[in-house]
Amino acid sequence: NNHDGDVRRTEDQSIRVDVLERRDEFVVEPVDPAIDAGDGGTVDFRIENDLDEPVENVHVKLFVDAPFSSDDDEAFLSRLEPGETARITFDLAVDEEAIAKTHRLTLDVKYDDESGGTELSDTYSVPIEVRERPDSGIGYAIPSVLLLGFVVLAGFWWRRRANGR
Repeated sequence: NNHDGDVRRTEDQSIRVDVLERRDEFVVEPVDPAIDAGDGGTVDFRIENDLDEPVENVHVKLFVDAPFSSDDDEAFLSRLEPGETARITFDLAVDEEAIAKTHRLTLDVKYDDESGGTELSDTYSVPIEVRERPDSGIGYAIPSVLLLGFVVLAGFWWRRRANGR
């Protein structure tokens, strides 16, 4: 209807529109994606701004579940240009009982875009390999020390008996 109330009709028209494929705002990758069960330390990630604009006040939040724990699960970057990559670090510990396999860490990114609006990214899943805890050698050390002690005592006993005759 127009403003006079007359009904107007047109034929359907097709319009071709190119739609860009949706892409993540950032690319997040672990630098060394392996840690030993029962170990702790820092874990580094590379984060790349995959947007066509700079971002500011970039807060990266790491979410951990068992077998992981972290006392330092946030990182901050003041600015990240389009295509720029930065390195961020988190403290991460792995339970001693963790199964040796690839696990998943998740994180998200909160940032200010060029227009000053605050945005929250989708959640990123990042693989991390938990390796079996290396044998510390203590399991072999105790029997070895006991055997050596037995040999020394047996030597003293044998020598004492030999000198006593």
